[in-house]
Amino acid sequence: MRPARTSNTRHPQFSESNLRKPMLRNFVLITLRNLRKHRGYSFINIFGRATGLAAFMLILMFVQHETSMDQHHEKGDRIYRVILDAEVMGQTVMTTNTPMPMAEAFVAELPELEAATRVDSRAKVLVVVDDIQLYENRFFLVDSTYFDIFTAELIFGDPRTALTLPNSVVITEEIAEKYFGDSNPMGRSINVDRETDYTVTGIVRFASDRTHFRADFLGSMVTHPQVDSPVWLSNSWNTYILLREDADIAALRAKMPGMVTKHVGPDIERFMGQTYEEAKAAGLRYEFALEKMTDIYLTSKAEDQLQPTGDVRYVYILSSIALFVLLIACINFMNLSTARASSRAREVGLRKVFGSQRAQLIRQFLGESVIMATLSMLIAVVLVAVALPFFEQITGAVLSISGPLVLTMIGVTLLTGLLSGLYPAFVLSGFRPVTVLNGSFSTRSKGSFLRSSLVVFQFAISIALLISTGIVFKQLRFIQDRDIGFQKEQVIVLPLETMAAREGFEAFREELLRNPGVIQVAAASGLPGPNHIHNSKGFRWESAPA
Repeated sequence: MRPARTSNTRHPQFSESNLRKPMLRNFVLITLRNLRKHRGYSFINIFGRATGLAAFMLILMFVQHETSMDQHHEKGDRIYRVILDAEVMGQTVMTTNTPMPMAEAFVAELPELEAATRVDSRAKVLVVVDDIQLYENRFFLVDSTYFDIFTAELIFGDPRTALTLPNSVVITEEIAEKYFGDSNPMGRSINVDRETDYTVTGIVRFASDRTHFRADFLGSMVTHPQVDSPVWLSNSWNTYILLREDADIAALRAKMPGMVTKHVGPDIERFMGQTYEEAKAAGLRYEFALEKMTDIYLTSKAEDQLQPTGDVRYVYILSSIALFVLLIACINFMNLSTARASSRAREVGLRKVFGSQRAQLIRQFLGESVIMATLSMLIAVVLVAVALPFFEQITGAVLSISGPLVLTMIGVTLLTGLLSGLYPAFVLSGFRPVTVLNGSFSTRSKGSFLRSSLVVFQFAISIALLISTGIVFKQLRFIQDRDIGFQKEQVIVLPLETMAAREGFEAFREELLRNPGVIQVAAASGLPGPNHIHNSKGFRWESAPA
């Protein structure tokens, strides 16, 4: 008989088909066993990455909130706001306030437009319904074409007629419940500032409250006493336009100078005593610019916004911080994993002796990294739930976890698990069994340069973030501790919201001074700071006749 060739002999116990399934099945068990065995390492690694993921998720929620403004309008890509961009006597004025007759004239003369509406903010008003008297900040006057432009569902009332008559008002569901409870508010009366009575003609439900101006009351613009004003130099109203589907925005922008010449020019000559061409030669620049509505919240530089807006620069800064924090967490995992290489070298050597291929070991270590990333994400979700109320208080935004955010975080979990485990997996799986088992193994040459580079990079980012945090903290302390010229702790501001209260200021002042705890009482048109009390802008040359 011919002797058997030992090189072709396969022991059934160690055949590839018999080993593969048990090894794959043991990946998760080995990972959990390692976590229990090295509790300190596991705690630092998992909670370190969980903290980074939690910070990343919170910032991502805020960024998503900021970038989703006005995205819910069905015709949002065709809605623009007209702003005034002017320069008079060397001073630049960029404002959202535009003339009252603009909307009607634009629709009549510009074939690119489908509709237009004016929006006028009433600021803070006193709303009186029976025995309920409350101040409200979201009362706007709009044209009846409002519902032709913006996406809003009228639960009760007809959108075509709800705002056509004077003294009509459409209110939200929340306002209806607030003032009328369970009773039907349709046809009921609402008094504003004890001066004007409005009749409820509709109940509106907005698709989202993420908008650059959020309304609780929509009053009919025809109620405004200056609704028929023909003056183009009186700028107090926001003008929104809806383009036709086939309109060319570039062609529309090219027509704006002609509209200024046609409508503003005669008013300049009438009020300033010189022609529009003479005014331009003297340094006047008067332009109507168009802002896409979906860009208003983050990118508009105009003054007199209907409500406070955001800043796209903060979105970029916060996004960068979120990525850096996540990157630090991943680098930290990579450094800790490679630092433990010597403790796992014997395990790798034994596995290779028993037939494990390098690809199998790489999959094992990547699987461990993904499992740890998943555990970190679960802990991060708990941290976010705890920190969210405080974060909302800081940002002033109502944040929520949406479907796209969940999918993003699942992707981030898998990506960070794979990326942060990729380098350690290749390092650990590259150990030679003979070198490891005979005791001559050393980790000094295994990617020491890359590990050192990662540590330096990690510390550089951490130091930069710490310095930035310190600068912000010192700036806030400077603002809080700076001498502003008076003792703000001893000053109380009592807003006089109604005209009747302002007219009775002297009597109110005398009554306050009778209180021994009051030293002095003064009145001002507004608080110190960026408050714009005016709502109209006019220009007159020094040489123009009075």
